[in-house]
Amino acid sequence: MTLHILATVMNADRLKSVTVFRTVRDGFPTADIVVYGNDIEDNHSRKTIASAAAYVGAHYTNIARHSHGQWIEKLLANASEPFWICDTDIVFFDKVEDWFAGSPELYAGRYEPQFWEPWTETVH
Repeated sequence: MTLHILATVMNADRLKSVTVFRTVRDGFPTADIVVYGNDIEDNHSRKTIASAAAYVGAHYTNIARHSHGQWIEKLLANASEPFWICDTDIVFFDKVEDWFAGSPELYAGRYEPQFWEPWTETVH
């Protein structure tokens, strides 16, 4: 099983909100983890995210900027096996990687209708 994480850093002062690396191995103790830097240009931010990824045994790669939706579409288009997607601000308290083993199901948070997000100037 592979876990994919898109790390977007629009403000280096907010790096502390990237909490997933503190507990990701609680939720996914054996999964392959791939962390995608979402066109992280700031060298300090990129090194911080890459180091955190390496600390938990994850592979890090910096990619061209994508919206979250575009990134998910690319994952779906290229997937041959079920996978997990996780945000960077999530915390795990227990193992979840085998919740749907053998039975591919969609699992997601609440529905958010599409809207214009003025801070990032993007469609969310």
